[in-house]
Amino acid sequence: MPCAIDGDASIPIAEYGSSNVGRMKTVYRRGLGLRYGRVMQAISGVHFNYSFPEHFWPVLGDLFKRHETGQDFRSDAYFALLRNYRRHGWLILYLFGNSRPSARRSCRGARWTGCRSSCGSLYAPHATSLRMSDLGYRNKNQAA
Repeated sequence: MPCAIDGDASIPIAEYGSSNVGRMKTVYRRGLGLRYGRVMQAISGVHFNYSFPEHFWPVLGDLFKRHETGQDFRSDAYFALLRNYRRHGWLILYLFGNSRPSARRSCRGARWTGCRSSCGSLYAPHATSLRMSDLGYRNKNQAA
């Protein structure tokens, strides 16, 4: 969590340039700011994007003794990776969530209720991840 935030207005929206792709990225983040609030966007999260370079596939094919390393082989390998991630992905939240995540009072928005206070920080009991908690992107407070 960021150390101190002075409300949504103090958080600038990133500018990605004047190209169509750059403008699309800026507009997308502006929309997220309107939907969730810019303070909410300051809650960091981890995103995993898996892709392997071209020279990886023949090596993997040799390892599995497969002569064909085309699209079918690659799709099978990516789905196997995804199955294992789904099977063991909870471990990431467990290991990183073993410490009590907290936020400074300045990060507290109007929707952030039910938190406890300690040493100037807010935290939720038994929380493992602020992003995945009631303070995160999809939560019961926003539904209200």
